[in-house]
Parts: sequence; structure tokens; C-alpha cells
Amino acid sequence: MILIVLFHFPLRQVLHKDAHLIFHALCKASGKNVVSTHRSRTSTHVAVDEGHQRDGGGNSNIDQRSARKLLSLELILALVERSGPTFRTSDRFVIAVTRMLCGSILKNCTSNETPVVELSLRIFLVLCRDFRKCLKAEIEVFITKIFLKILLSPLSPYEHKALVLDLVCTLCSSTQVCGDRRTMHFMV
Repeated sequence: MILIVLFHFPLRQVLHKDAHLIFHALCKASGKNVVSTHRSRTSTHVAVDEGHQRDGGGNSNIDQRSARKLLSLELILALVERSGPTFRTSDRFVIAVTRMLCGSILKNCTSNETPVVELSLRIFLVLCRDFRKCLKAEIEVFITKIFLKILLSPLSPYEHKALVLDLVCTLCSSTQVCGDRRTMHFMV
């Protein structure tokens, strides 16, 4: 049956479809919510969100979910850093980045967990570098609605503010991004 599929569809199409499915699964896994671990230390029975089992005292369920989220973000980062021209220009992948990955990063940039925020900001930098032309509206939303709010909020942790400031400095020093007046307009 598999041979029929390979002869019926060109190998490149099959590989692109597989890559798209993997990317979709990683974005979905990275976007799942994890209950904060500091809450689990104060309670003996914390319900893990999305209908999963209760944690009966330890927080191993929560730690596993957090580890899955971090692994998903690390794999996404590796994927977008090493993406080739097909990934960057194909409508299928650009739409996936716009709809799925930007939504996941949006959630994760406002996470309470610093490693999650850090990985999300690193992914955002790669997107600014490689997908800037098709993500101008999304970049504007990130800068004006997320990053500036993090910097101006008295409730944002210092570590998150420092990460966002590093991101802004990196964006400002990038000749590719600085050359785009629209992006720089929102940063001023």
C-alpha cells in the first residue's frame, strides 16, 4: 500500500506533507497549557488542565508536561533555524507558521516559566529574520501588544523584562530588521 502512495504522489509531496504534520504536532504540543509548579507545592491535589489525571502529591505530571512543552519549543527552534527555502516560501508552511506557530509563541511569551519565555523569544527572532516579509502584521502585534506590555507591567518578572530587552536590542542591531521601516516604527 505504501508503494502505491509513493508512485501515485511524488516523493517530495509526501515528504512535505510529513514535515507539515510534524510541524503541526510540535506547535500543538508547545501551545498546551501547564499548571504552574509553584501552585502544586501548596496543594496536595492539583488538577492538571485539559482533563488529565490529578497529581496526588508530587508534581511529576506537571514536570513531564513542562518538559514536553520545552522539548517541543526546542524542536521548533531547531526546525525554523535550519529551515530551507521550501519551508520559507511554500504557502503551506508560511500559513502554518502564521496560524499555528505565532499562536503558540503568543501564548508562551506570556508564560510564568522563564525557560518557556526564553525559547519563545528565540523562535520569534528567527521568524523576524527569515519570515519577516510575510509576518509584518504579526510582528507588529508581538511588539506592541506583548513585548511593550511585559516591559511596562510592574507585575512582569525581572527575568522576562531582561529577555525582552535583549530581544529588542538584537532586533535593533540586526541590519535585516532595521532596514524594514515598518518594524522599526513600532519599536520606537
